[in-house]
Amino acid sequence: MAIDRPSLRTRALSLVAFVSLIAALTSASPVFADESVPDATSSVVAEPADSDGDGVLDAPNTVAAASDAQSAGEPVEDLSQRTESATVVANPDGTWTSKDFGDPVRIKRDGEWVDVDYTLEKQSDGSWAPKASPVDVSIDGGSTKEAARVTFDDGESLAVTWPTDLPEPTIDGGVATYKLSDASDLIVAVTGNGVNARIRLNEQPAEDDPVFTLGLRADGVDVTESGGGLKIQDESGKTLGGTSTLVAWDARTDDAGSPVEVVPLEASLDEVSQSGDVTKQELELSTPAGFLSDPATQYPVVIDPDISSLTRLRDTWVRMDDTTSRGADYNLFVGKINGASNANAAQSYIQFDNTAIAGKDIISAELGLYQYWAYTCSDKRMNAYPIAAAWNTGFTYPDRPSVLAVGDSTYVNANRGTTGCADGWTTLNITNMTEAWAGGEYTNNGIRLTADDPNLSSYERRFCSSNPDTSTSVCNTATRRPNMSVTYNSYPNTASALSATVDGAQVTVRANASDPDGGDVRARFVVKNGATTIFDGLSEYLASGQQAIKELPDLTNGTYTVQAWANDGSLSSKIASTVGTFTVASGAPGPFTLVSSTQAGTFTLGGGSEETVQITGLAGIPSAATAGRALLTMRATNWSASGGVSVYDTEGEEPGNADLGFNTSMNPGTGTSTASIFDLSSEGKVTVLNHGSDPVTVQLSVQGWFPLGAARPQLRDVPTDEGPPEESDGRLTPAARLIQQNQLPGSVDFPIPLETGQTMVMAGGIPTVKDSGGATVGLFHLVIFDDTGAEVAGSVSLSGTSIIVSIPSASTSSWPLHVLPVFDDESQE
Repeated sequence: MAIDRPSLRTRALSLVAFVSLIAALTSASPVFADESVPDATSSVVAEPADSDGDGVLDAPNTVAAASDAQSAGEPVEDLSQRTESATVVANPDGTWTSKDFGDPVRIKRDGEWVDVDYTLEKQSDGSWAPKASPVDVSIDGGSTKEAARVTFDDGESLAVTWPTDLPEPTIDGGVATYKLSDASDLIVAVTGNGVNARIRLNEQPAEDDPVFTLGLRADGVDVTESGGGLKIQDESGKTLGGTSTLVAWDARTDDAGSPVEVVPLEASLDEVSQSGDVTKQELELSTPAGFLSDPATQYPVVIDPDISSLTRLRDTWVRMDDTTSRGADYNLFVGKINGASNANAAQSYIQFDNTAIAGKDIISAELGLYQYWAYTCSDKRMNAYPIAAAWNTGFTYPDRPSVLAVGDSTYVNANRGTTGCADGWTTLNITNMTEAWAGGEYTNNGIRLTADDPNLSSYERRFCSSNPDTSTSVCNTATRRPNMSVTYNSYPNTASALSATVDGAQVTVRANASDPDGGDVRARFVVKNGATTIFDGLSEYLASGQQAIKELPDLTNGTYTVQAWANDGSLSSKIASTVGTFTVASGAPGPFTLVSSTQAGTFTLGGGSEETVQITGLAGIPSAATAGRALLTMRATNWSASGGVSVYDTEGEEPGNADLGFNTSMNPGTGTSTASIFDLSSEGKVTVLNHGSDPVTVQLSVQGWFPLGAARPQLRDVPTDEGPPEESDGRLTPAARLIQQNQLPGSVDFPIPLETGQTMVMAGGIPTVKDSGGATVGLFHLVIFDDTGAEVAGSVSLSGTSIIVSIPSASTSSWPLHVLPVFDDESQE
């Protein structure tokens, strides 16, 4: 329930503090609220524009992209979600599409996005480097022994060196060629994940089986042999990079241009020297015996140690009887490779990080593969299965991960990449398995691609991998990496800040509604009376993060519950808001009214004297024939000696004990007060009695009245000088509670919204609000009564800015109990 005025020191607060869930104690102020309010993304949007000239409209943030897409009727990229590998666009229908290449296709330079470009350009120090690459690669300009160097994220590096000074290289795109002699060249090619340093033998060596030596200079890293290749680790043992299996091949190629004969190299790694963090090693490489002198071997022959950042590798291919690790290859093979000496069918494995789609509603999903070769243009089925276990790119066929035998597998028939059907993108519909990943049905371990018939070469396909190689003619750019495109909708956030404003039979419910996608959203409200749904409807659309408002049809008297869900037109939040409770009763509230025999609302009682006060007929309280009891607050001030005062039915017996006591240790200027339920005489009167011998000033305030024969109080409907209640400022005030028998013993928590600088303390057993200077603002009295109107004992404590009312197993048979906070505002003295 929100406060109607900007401060606790206002006339309306005394009423608002206790008017809430109990029947007839209702006001045109929220009667409950949930404090949780989500941060709203800025709704300041720019006009739709293509700021970077890539042919797609873009906007600076999520809210702007969603709004612009709707207004422009075409996709708009959300630049705040752009990464090195992925883009996210808002669609006009309210959905979103992410496209992720898994590895960088752009990098940020001087605050601006730049497309990855592996083309080598000369640097100021004479070396060469790619124009824009996510991997720090430097290629020497000649006159030194260093050919290429890869620097890792924390500054560690590994350089490939030659035994003698290298000549100036010839540059072609991303490839640098050092002419060593007419018989051999050293070729360094930039790849998506590092470099390849290759020795090319242009003619048969004079020796049958020579040993080729490359130098390695490791700065801050350890290089070791592993699985036929090299592993690069930092000082903590974390793997930074490495090579795939060290291999060689000759000039024989198949129809797609790939080597027909690839042989493993024998490698030996020996340390030469060490100084500080720098270790120099020699890598000796030799081909299988007789390979270089075999008449079938065609020259040139390439001896290929590559250096890649293993943290970026995410695909590979395998086949039976092939022990070469393919994680750093530029291509992916599927099916039986025509003309290969190994007739076993290849299988490809690929993975994407789909963390961002977890919990999303998946509309569609596609895997995109750039296919540059097929045996035939005819349709040939290729299957895709979700992988069952985690893996890394270093495995070979015997260690390949298994797949899930589920209905989420998929396939594609369309073919391309040979004569009559040009290279291009092959897409697979992977919606079902993506839905399963997003919904947590099983872990996303990637996808395996296999030919439908592994025994026929006509099912062969070849694709570009995630590791482009600038020495190839097709898979040499970052934009031909595999990619995954997902169209989705996000479930709106749980509705928050739920509240209800009750004004007689008219109720307005409110809740904050927001959507992580930033699009317009609305709230669905469900109102129930017991188990019966009274209302189920939607608010108007509003900007994400704003308050949704719905005016309900007029309701009959009773207690109701309400819950809210945020809704974006397609989806509702998965979790409902907290349950709010409100009560509708006849009559409209006004602020509390002082009633006494004087216009000022206070009177002074001499020692032992009494004052009769007419309650009914005043301040909107009906006649005594209707009203039987009243909820009153009594305040005593200005005493000079200990004493007490009581309120009683004027026709009843004079009470022997005081309802409100005071003594000389208390501050008579601040005073003391209490709130309770008092019987009225048949004429609607009460008498205030001073039990003490000295004068005391008494202020009597009416909070509500009880109809004859009823336990639940009604409010007066009275005009006020201030006019109708102001709109709520959204802050919380305590709400009354109904306590059922099965809820006891227990406690009730009343959060109190203090103004800035205010505090709440226990003073004389009463929760007391203090201002920043320590002056008393007001006190909270808790009135507990059962359904007959009989008061029930309870204890009060504080927890932070909440009042805790503890209720024992009460001795009553009339349920429920009513717990009512009454605020005594000292500004009304």
